[in-house]
Amino acid sequence: GLGDVYKRQCLTTKATGKSAGVVVAVRARFGMAEADPVALTQHLHATGRFGMKHVGAVRKGGFHLGSIYMYHTIGARAEPNLKLLETVACTLAGLKGPWCIGGDFNCTPAELIDTGWLAKVGGVVHYPTDATTDKGKTYDFFVTSVSLSPLVASVQVVADYRCPPHLAVRLTPVSYTH
Repeated sequence: GLGDVYKRQCLTTKATGKSAGVVVAVRARFGMAEADPVALTQHLHATGRFGMKHVGAVRKGGFHLGSIYMYHTIGARAEPNLKLLETVACTLAGLKGPWCIGGDFNCTPAELIDTGWLAKVGGVVHYPTDATTDKGKTYDFFVTSVSLSPLVASVQVVADYRCPPHLAVRLTPVSYTH
């Protein structure tokens, strides 16, 4: 069985459907905790769009793990998405140590880079070579801090897990010892 599972609840859409749920599953238990900089800035983020925890794994001192769900169909440079990225930048600025954000960015890695946000937060995009949507786009990927980036071995599409219109993605860290 799986060790810890971190779930962030779905949003309820105007049509009373579910959207943007997140699950992090791992083979062995590890600790997750609230982080003060995240708690202090959570009110800045629109409900269900961004969440983050401190994870006591992967490296000495752990790292911060977050999930994001950017607004769809409007583009990365649309005002709501730029405001969301700005609030996330505010949270990241208060963190001590490395971080990783995975999610449905609703834009390609190149479009996210074009916003200038990665340069602002010191982030590196990690994405699969295969498309993550039914329309052949790669919208689901990870962004890590520059300091955590060397610990990313790969990102793959989990082809046998579908959540239409998206496929799940998996980030695999390099082997490590404590």
